[in-house]
Amino acid sequence: MSSAYAPTSVQEEAGIPVDSRKRFSMLEECREQVVSRLSAVVSDALDKMSGELTEQALMKVKREEQQALLEAVSIIRQHKDDIQTRFKRGFADIFERRMFNRTENAGTSGDDESELSLVDDSIIKDQITVHRLVHRAKSRLDPDEVLGIRARLAALVERDWFEEDQHPVSPEVIFDALKSALNEVTPSADVRTALLDAFEPYVSANLNSVYSGVNTRLKSGRILPKIRRRVQGAAAAHTPPRAAAGGDDAAQAHAGADAMGVPAGHAQAMAAMGGHDHPGMSVPAAAELFEQLASQIASGQSSARSQAARLLADPGMFGVADLPLPPAQPPLLGALASLQAESQHQVPLSAQLLGELSSEARDKGTPLDQVTVEIVSLIFDYIYADRRLADSVKQQLLRLQVVAIKAALLDRSFFARRQHPLRLLIDMISETACDPEMDVGPDSALVEEIQLIVNDLISGFDRDLAIFDQARDRLAFFVREDHARREGERAELERESELAEALLMAREEALFQVSRRIDAATPEFVRQFIQTWWIDAMAHARLQAPSADAGWERTLMVCEQLIWSVSPKGPDDVARLAGLLPKLISGLKNGLSLTEIDQGSRDLFFNEWFSWTTNLLTTAKNMPLESLEVRRKSSVRMRSDGTIQFDSKLADQPATMPASPASVGAAQGESDLLADLVKGCIVDLEREHEETIRAKLAWVSPSRKLFVLRRHPDFTQSYSAEQIRQELRAGRLRLAPASTALDRAIQTLSSN
Repeated sequence: MSSAYAPTSVQEEAGIPVDSRKRFSMLEECREQVVSRLSAVVSDALDKMSGELTEQALMKVKREEQQALLEAVSIIRQHKDDIQTRFKRGFADIFERRMFNRTENAGTSGDDESELSLVDDSIIKDQITVHRLVHRAKSRLDPDEVLGIRARLAALVERDWFEEDQHPVSPEVIFDALKSALNEVTPSADVRTALLDAFEPYVSANLNSVYSGVNTRLKSGRILPKIRRRVQGAAAAHTPPRAAAGGDDAAQAHAGADAMGVPAGHAQAMAAMGGHDHPGMSVPAAAELFEQLASQIASGQSSARSQAARLLADPGMFGVADLPLPPAQPPLLGALASLQAESQHQVPLSAQLLGELSSEARDKGTPLDQVTVEIVSLIFDYIYADRRLADSVKQQLLRLQVVAIKAALLDRSFFARRQHPLRLLIDMISETACDPEMDVGPDSALVEEIQLIVNDLISGFDRDLAIFDQARDRLAFFVREDHARREGERAELERESELAEALLMAREEALFQVSRRIDAATPEFVRQFIQTWWIDAMAHARLQAPSADAGWERTLMVCEQLIWSVSPKGPDDVARLAGLLPKLISGLKNGLSLTEIDQGSRDLFFNEWFSWTTNLLTTAKNMPLESLEVRRKSSVRMRSDGTIQFDSKLADQPATMPASPASVGAAQGESDLLADLVKGCIVDLEREHEETIRAKLAWVSPSRKLFVLRRHPDFTQSYSAEQIRQELRAGRLRLAPASTALDRAIQTLSSN
């Protein structure tokens, strides 16, 4: 989110209420709205954080990290109400001070350098934590909502506006208030960090809605219902907007021209852009500038195309629809209407028609019109070359080229404003088509719907841009209906995924339990059998209803019997082993019936096991002393009544279940490779001996131990957290770019 964008004026057409009492009343209302909403967010977070932090603590390997998390849980349980009250009071205080530009403590500004150098390490750590969390929260904010709240809250107190990190509801304020509330209930910096980290997802997930609520209320009260933007240079980024606007326009224009790569000869023309009363440009300056660019483009200068694209895409020059520029020439619009009719049934558009577009622009349009036609055409060339879009969808988008040229001529903000109605429609089409779960085949329902929408636009678009909003509503309805049709399929996927996660967790528990029982005397072939096949039997037994616990205990007992059966034997064990074998064989066969073990592996194990036990029985009478010592140290023993006893005190593993690699990774916070993988995100996956495919993260388990990727029509793959992490490290799995096809086209053209 850049601070380069600022409102050009605190009062727009509709104005702000002149009645100071009304403004004060609205300020009070907004403050209560924000405080109430954020208090609810904090309360909800505190209700859920105990369980989350406890789960994280159990996953930690380092004792100090585990201790900090457990102390954080204790703080929440003891001081939940106190934290919420302190946050509410602290936030309201900072809100008030920032709104009215009041200092916190009048007597604290005189601290000398020696005092500032003695800052406690815990304070520095808190500051680093807050900075990190603020940065994360800001990355998820809607820039338009942020800009609105900065300008509208400032308008209530008759200020120009608030700087990005200084407005009264900024993430800095929220995390500072949380930090202050926690300072009063815990002295430990590590515990405060753990608590602040736990608060962050809740703050980040709700802050946009808080801003939206305030902006909606203020707009309804006619506080800046429309906010226009202008661009400040880097040097002016921290200069009050009105002061910056009063500087040397020519000097600022030269700086801006250099930054955008515009030739020095155009700098003077750019000096007329972004005046005090309007963010546009004077007509003479625009005409001169674009006449030169049109001439350079016609002569084949590729750099002129990039310079033109940068100018047209600059929100400070073309960010609003009602620019003080001459409208598109009627003869040109008339010619476009004829070409629009011709394009109705051309898929793709013919080279002849595309050539006529440029010819009509040169013959009947102004230099600005000519540049606009050229840049729109180039953007559609980039869309055509975009490999992320299916050919079936690109063909339909390309049919909109004449419509797009006409819309860009009627509303010059097409390149600079992402909220332009046609841009929103093209973005929705490309985003929907890039959803890996959607069928984008030439005969698919989606492509058919897009074709019908394009047909209606080509035949129906004249001058009213509202037709694009209607088309977007139609596509949104289709997408909702499609999602509803696939609801059963998604529900089945979730059921299967939940079962797979439960099986994964049962396997982890089984592996942990058998690892505690296996000892130095357990032969390698038995280790391999247990860790490869028997933990599967235990995991499936754990999930079987209605006797899951009984099945688990039975398979665990069989595992203990197997481990004991291959341990060194003395004379007194011969009869016990002989009596145990029939029951053990039956138990092994029953358990293996739950697995997918192949007959070859099954026969190999039983042959080795029979050979091993036969040898034990033969040598039992003459067992050496060292073998007797090994047997005494085993955690699995047989009682005199023939039952197996597991002595946990002799187990190699500690009693607390350690975190598996997947579990450890799930709680690593900011450094975790999986932090950006959330349900619904799109990834690029390199498959062995196959080309890279684009897939959707269709399901993520609550514990983040299992991830399911899907792609239409028949790709569904489950990954454990560790498997996903390995794919990310190896570069075989990558988050797909978030930008839309149109954004990428404009960005590519502007940066060439």
